[in-house]
Amino acid sequence: MAAGAVIEIDGMQWRPRDGPTAGLDEFAQARALFWEMHRDSDWNPWAWADRADEYDAALLVMDQWERAEPNHRRLTDAEIEAKMAESDEQFRRGRECAEREYLSRIPHYDASRHTDRLALPELESRLQFDELELERLASSEVFPGMVEDRRAAEVARLTVVLDTLRGEVRTLRASIGNPDDVVGPW
Repeated sequence: MAAGAVIEIDGMQWRPRDGPTAGLDEFAQARALFWEMHRDSDWNPWAWADRADEYDAALLVMDQWERAEPNHRRLTDAEIEAKMAESDEQFRRGRECAEREYLSRIPHYDASRHTDRLALPELESRLQFDELELERLASSEVFPGMVEDRRAAEVARLTVVLDTLRGEVRTLRASIGNPDDVVGPW
């Protein structure tokens, strides 16, 4: 890469410092590893220890490049602390809002309606499966060698099962109303 050349990665401009040994591809890979490890460390407390050598190598590559936006400067420690405090405050306000919303929903919780809402997709899935099974059985797509008397009996049995399931689904839908309006216990 030509000296002083500027490239853009993730909306940020970068240029190599004097005498870099790492090229653009290595720099992009190092940045990707850097962010991957930061994401992994949110849920894996051993991420840093397990991949310390990779992280150190990525930092060595990243140190060979610098930001290239006009008038770009690194934030001071005080500025970083202020941004983090602002982020913490936004998170706190969001949690308070979520808590108020949760508390406002408690009086609307109906355990029976909530249970019905959870049962509805299962019944609808069973209904859809049995409807397809009846269609395939009636057309002889499945069990083509089945004796016609037995096929007729199975079709009749599945028809009764489907009528029962349709009734249960109608009952649940009437009891639930709009599933999106059902308040859970959380």
